[in-house]
Amino acid sequence: MSKLFLSHRLDLLSSYLAKELAEERRGIFERLVILVPNRFLKQWLLIQIAEQSVEQGVAGCKVLTLHEALAVFFSPSSNTEIFCSVFKELTRCQNQEIASYLRRTDKRAVQLANRLTYLFTRYGSFCPSLFEPKRKVDGWQEELIQSLFVAGSLRLFSQISPPPLPPIHCFGFDYLPPSLWKSFNFSSIYLFSPCAHYWEDLLTDRERRRIGRYWKQRGVSEVKREELDEYLTKVPPLLGNWGRPGRETLKILDAVVDEVVEDYRPSSIDGNSNLGRLQKRLLEFHTDELISYPEDSSIQISKTGASLLKEIEHLRKCILELVEERKIPFSDIHVFAPDIQPYVPLIQLVFSDLPYRISEFEIGSKSFFYQGMQRLFQLGFNTEDLMALFENPSFCKARGWDLDLLERIREWLFESEDLEAQLLDQWIFLFPEGRDLIHSADDLEKLIEAIQSLRSDLAMIAEPRSLTGWSQFLKPLVQKYFAIDSSNEADVAAWQFFEECMADLCRADKDGHLFPFAPIEALLERPIPGGQIHATHLHAIRFSSLDVGAIVPARALFFIGMGEENFPRSASDSSLDLLNREKIYRFDPVDRDRYLFLQGLLAAKEVLHFSYCHLSPEGNPLNPSPLILELAKNLDAPIKENREPLSFENRPIRSYFHWPEKPTSILPQGELTISLSDLSSLARHPWEFYLQKTLGIRFERSDEESFSREKSKILRETLKKPLETLAYDLPAGMCGEALEMEVKDTSKEWSELLQSWDVDALTISFRRSCQKMRKEGNRWEVPSLELNPTPELTIHLTGEVKTFSTKGFVHTGGDQIEGLLRAWPECLAALVASERKEIHCLKSGKIRIVENPKQALSEFLIYYFLSQSAPSPLLTDWAGAILRKGTFEWDKKTTQFEDPVWKWVVERTALPPAAEWLENWQQVLQNSFSELTKIWGKNAPV
Repeated sequence: MSKLFLSHRLDLLSSYLAKELAEERRGIFERLVILVPNRFLKQWLLIQIAEQSVEQGVAGCKVLTLHEALAVFFSPSSNTEIFCSVFKELTRCQNQEIASYLRRTDKRAVQLANRLTYLFTRYGSFCPSLFEPKRKVDGWQEELIQSLFVAGSLRLFSQISPPPLPPIHCFGFDYLPPSLWKSFNFSSIYLFSPCAHYWEDLLTDRERRRIGRYWKQRGVSEVKREELDEYLTKVPPLLGNWGRPGRETLKILDAVVDEVVEDYRPSSIDGNSNLGRLQKRLLEFHTDELISYPEDSSIQISKTGASLLKEIEHLRKCILELVEERKIPFSDIHVFAPDIQPYVPLIQLVFSDLPYRISEFEIGSKSFFYQGMQRLFQLGFNTEDLMALFENPSFCKARGWDLDLLERIREWLFESEDLEAQLLDQWIFLFPEGRDLIHSADDLEKLIEAIQSLRSDLAMIAEPRSLTGWSQFLKPLVQKYFAIDSSNEADVAAWQFFEECMADLCRADKDGHLFPFAPIEALLERPIPGGQIHATHLHAIRFSSLDVGAIVPARALFFIGMGEENFPRSASDSSLDLLNREKIYRFDPVDRDRYLFLQGLLAAKEVLHFSYCHLSPEGNPLNPSPLILELAKNLDAPIKENREPLSFENRPIRSYFHWPEKPTSILPQGELTISLSDLSSLARHPWEFYLQKTLGIRFERSDEESFSREKSKILRETLKKPLETLAYDLPAGMCGEALEMEVKDTSKEWSELLQSWDVDALTISFRRSCQKMRKEGNRWEVPSLELNPTPELTIHLTGEVKTFSTKGFVHTGGDQIEGLLRAWPECLAALVASERKEIHCLKSGKIRIVENPKQALSEFLIYYFLSQSAPSPLLTDWAGAILRKGTFEWDKKTTQFEDPVWKWVVERTALPPAAEWLENWQQVLQNSFSELTKIWGKNAPV
């Protein structure tokens, strides 16, 4: 005897489940099973039962997802087994049309096998008659079904007689095919129901029109048809259009259940709010005309431009408002998206200082192990592919490689297209005297061994193997090249997925048939669903993809990404799908999403908030989801619209990431390689350097052309070549003529200055692989600069200086602290390499002196490491004020500062007080830039 419990609130349904479990528990060894749609609902339900049961626990209860329950009780063939069997049958298919299609490309058999695997499992749920032994075969697909599932060894759950089952309670499903309801024979069913009255005979607008056409074709009079249509339209439109899965489920259960228990107690929601009135109309089957009410904030919609980051930042502000104004705890705030995947890294950034958890997303993309494995199997032995694999952290950990070695490997690989020839040229020589071989031989051996090992192992992939053979080959191969980070949730999930896949291959090997690698690779490339981040954080904001069983009651529900292109989600209809010819209901994605949307309306207790990007990346306007437009049409008050993100200027600053004000005193030890380009990016903008180096945030700089930029670019080129030999584009008209005249005059002045100083501007490259200085034309190549900022630390400096001279550094920028600071690392590197102290300033025509360039460069390297632990306040525009005039002058400059990075930072975090910040950095800046401030003495220009 089955019981059916109906309610619009899952928390009420969970209390009935707790009572049923308590009544059925006959002993400590009695098995009780609860079937749920996903792992999140499993966790939520266990907590609810524990709180509501008399025993305050759930001992003896086993909560399973549908996939787990089918595997435990029915043991059908796995998807891996079905896929491999289908692929094998396709490769020896006798149907001429199919064989001709598959011969065109190797991947077609894999793609078709993937599609058929999905379809066959779907047939088993929705149309078991396709697997009947005496069925008349119609077409190649049914022949394949008969061969594999009737005459062969494959079995779907619908082909297996149900074994003796323990009492099973079904909780939180919106729809299951009739075959599943029949096979499990549930003792009790707990079903979401959006209406307290009879609503099984409601129709969607589309179904209503189809009925009208049907009776018109049957010759029924227009008067009768109008009467029928008027009757069919007297329903709550949202229930009619969005409720089909629930209605179909109730029709199925009418023949299954013996007792129905209903509970539609209202929640604590304000019945006079927009949301409260909407829920009441749905529950009470309200069909009267709507009365106009004023707008309120219980239902909102926000337009957030074209950026997902802006949408997440706006979400954060709205959540903090609710927490502050309504005292809603974080755990009572749930956020859903049609696909949470693209939002995951943005959530991790924007909500880094708030408690959050993310569930139900593809976690393989977050695993270095999973990424590295895919790169390994797709490896081409070119420089880019090799470096992409070598830089994978999982690969580096397994090989024991560090960043210093990677930098040297990068130099070797990018120096020549012919790697072997380049290595021979660098390291095999007739006269070894004078060659610097420190750590080169061992590092070279590691690189050569890695490449040879990869070539040898990957060559073996071309050899066909049995499924067991592939499992035995791939597992040690993957363990050889990748190390798992056991503290990383993504790596652990990816490794479990890989092990399960290898076990499935062994179980699927029935006859030792040989398979190529293509289908095995397809299995390993499958997404890993059900990913979770901070899954154990119960008192946190919950983020999830929209799915069956995902929506549980909460005081505030947010739906993000609700644009017309994203929701409802649609699946392309396949011409291969045999269900298209069957007159059955198939629970398609559009119906599922409409019903989920309906659940969201009833699950929100206080606030229901929608947001979407209302502009495309190209700037074209986008509409919200059609379901939001339909909701607005059927409300008795307008939805509150937030047309623009909340203004930073009108709200107090709220920090969502930590902006440390004091650098750490811990410096690295050992031997490291650092690029001059890294030092230059720090000198030009320490905040941008910190955000990129520490937080992985990159800024897209717009390359807007300007007269000064174009002029500077051309002038730098004239240091190496005459102006007449350069190809450049100048603006048309008088502006272009004026710019060309100015460039000619300045170029002439600079040329005369260089001649008077007897200085040639050259390019110098510092390279680890270079053993001695060599010069080609205007370009010098020299060994990397070796410095010791501390006794425990050795730095090898690599990179390029484009305005080097044998008599010092040629400076094309301003002759003041701010101007030279931008080029300070290149300047010092040039002075150390030339063993000079002179800076030739072309703009002023003066020569400046650095007393101790090597010491200054060592101090700047210490500054480089400290600036990775905390952002330095020394922006170039503030350099004179900070280094010479103190806090008061600095405060005045910040109020009139225009910089995109500065604006980005102050909109997202609270900067430390200027006095405290400068006090924490004062000694560091004094040590690092004492040589810079000495250049002009007390009268340094600003």
